[in-house]
Amino acid sequence: MRSARALLVAGTAVAAAVLALPPGPAAAHTTLRESDPAANGSVEILPQVVRLTFTTQLPSTPTIEVVDANGASVNSSPVSLRGNTALQPVQGSGAGRYTVNWKATAPDGHQITGSFAFTVAAGNVSPSPAASPTVPATTGPSPTEAAAPPAQQSGPRWPWLAAGLLAVALLTLFWYLRRRRLSAAGR
Repeated sequence: MRSARALLVAGTAVAAAVLALPPGPAAAHTTLRESDPAANGSVEILPQVVRLTFTTQLPSTPTIEVVDANGASVNSSPVSLRGNTALQPVQGSGAGRYTVNWKATAPDGHQITGSFAFTVAAGNVSPSPAASPTVPATTGPSPTEAAAPPAQQSGPRWPWLAAGLLAVALLTLFWYLRRRRLSAAGR
């Protein structure tokens, strides 16, 4: 009877420990990690491409619309997707506030949406696409990458949790069998 009570107490302690663990991020949920131009940032001239980088690779090309202060779209061609980065070419003509509205499908099928703004300080426009490549080459981190905290690279926690539970179960079984053997030897 004592050993059954001890097993019940040990099982309850393990269950309480599992429930007390903080929840980890869902592996398949996607969020916007960074953007270039940065959300609520300011740039001197309107870039040729607005970049959105997500925390996971997207299964399909997202929808991105960049609008100027008057609500007019400044998209110049379709969105392209490279890994977890979506590139929206834009073409505009002036200073002011621009808003980026986006919608994407996460790998788990959930629809995610977002919106942010940035400001173009001067009335200058980046060079025409004919004068330079559509997607400028980058040699270092973008301004947003340099300011953004590093993304957490954590995999699923369930294998560690399962291994811990298995270890506790084996230790409990070992303890129970040892107590039982010692009890039988003492009679």
